[in-house]
Amino acid sequence: MSTTRAFSLLLFSFFATTAIGSAASSLAVSVSGVFDSSIAAGPLAAPNEPFSISFIMSTNPVVTNSTSTGFDVPFSSFRYTLNNTTVNMPAQYIEFFTGSSNGLLTFFFGPQSGYQGTTPIPEFEFDGPQAFTGTTSNPVFSAGSFTASDWIYSDASNYDQQTVSNSIVRLAPVPEPSTLYLLVFAVGIALAGRFGYQRFASSTR
Repeated sequence: MSTTRAFSLLLFSFFATTAIGSAASSLAVSVSGVFDSSIAAGPLAAPNEPFSISFIMSTNPVVTNSTSTGFDVPFSSFRYTLNNTTVNMPAQYIEFFTGSSNGLLTFFFGPQSGYQGTTPIPEFEFDGPQAFTGTTSNPVFSAGSFTASDWIYSDASNYDQQTVSNSIVRLAPVPEPSTLYLLVFAVGIALAGRFGYQRFASSTR
C-alpha cells in the first residue's frame, strides 16, 4: 500500500470516527399506530386508518413544567400523518412521564388542561416504560425503542384505547450538520487518495 493511500485511509478513519462521536446531541422520536373501526372521523382520526407522529428533541433537553411525575420537552420538526397524509396540526406540548406514572409520553394538541375553552382537545397518550434516565428536572435521553403497553386517543368526540398495542416509541440519533460535513470531507479524502493511487500505479507501468 502506498504512503498516500495509507494516509488517506487514516484520515478517513479519523474523520468518520469524529463524525459518529458527535452525532448524539439530537434524537428523532417517532411512533405510529392504527385507529379502530369505531372511532369518529376528525382532523386527527379516522376509522381503521394508520397514523404516525414524529419530532426532534435534544438528548439533554432544558425542560419546563417539571414535577415529580414528568416534564415538558422543547421540540422541533413535528409531523403528524393520517393515512400517510401530513396533517397541519402540530402538538402544543409533549410531556414525558416517569415509570411510576405510566411512563412514555403524551401529546397535547392544545392546552395541557385538556380543554380549549369548554371543548376537549385532541390528546395522544402512550403508556409504557420510562424513556429517560436522570431526574425529571434534568433528564437524559438515549437512542432506543420502547414498546407501549397501551395508547389512548381522545378528543371532543372520541376515546379510543388500544390495550393490546404494537406501537413502539423509537428514539434515533440525528446527525448534526457539522457531522455530515465531516463525513463528506472524509469520503472526499478517501476518494482523492484512491484516485491518486490509481494514477500513480498507471504511470509506473
